[in-house]
Amino acid sequence: MVVDIRWLKSKSKKTKRLFYFTGHTHVLEILLEKKLKISDFRKCNDLFELSAFELGYDGIRRKHKEWVEEMAARFGLICFSEDWKEPLMWAHYANNGTGLCLVLDVINSDNLRKVTYSNQRASVEEKFRFPTVRNGLSQFHDFCSQKASGWRYEREWRLFVDLKRASAKSTKNGMNFLDFGSALELVGVINGPRPYYGQDIIKSAVKNYSSDLNYLQSRLAYKKFEIVSQQNKDLWKS
Repeated sequence: MVVDIRWLKSKSKKTKRLFYFTGHTHVLEILLEKKLKISDFRKCNDLFELSAFELGYDGIRRKHKEWVEEMAARFGLICFSEDWKEPLMWAHYANNGTGLCLVLDVINSDNLRKVTYSNQRASVEEKFRFPTVRNGLSQFHDFCSQKASGWRYEREWRLFVDLKRASAKSTKNGMNFLDFGSALELVGVINGPRPYYGQDIIKSAVKNYSSDLNYLQSRLAYKKFEIVSQQNKDLWKS
């Protein structure tokens, strides 16, 4: 029997079907509480986050530091990928393949942006003014969605969350979360190629969802450097 994976793609224009990788240490909490952590720009793993441009002047470095603090106090982000088959994503963000990849529909809005990658940092003048939402939401988000080309494998999309206005935001232990709902909806789960949890535990964690969720076990491809679906259900970890 062929395992149907057509659900991994969506034809809806209202949403973008994206992938969120997570380790096994947090996945049950995510599924049970139905929410994703909102990241702080100052704590992202990219050391050049919000710095994809030259900072060659003392004055602009001071302005940049102030701008980053203002940004982080107002906005957070949730990072997704448009590719679930990339081994580096499983290695770096899903506990070396032991975690899971959540498949979500993220609503298409001005708050969702595709990251652009560059080999060089952009040149800016000494009198450069960092953009704010007053300059226009689109321009602001584009400016905050630039990274070095070394991150290109992530094929990242960003959902910007206004911490002062997000209606579905919740707080726990000093961290912010965005609840599943209008902005993002869980469609299914892809278990890692080295699964820590079996399908029984995962399906038990999502039994209270309003609709049946899709489930898939992954494996290493035989001929390519990529992760693919395990078509033999007898090999799915139970």
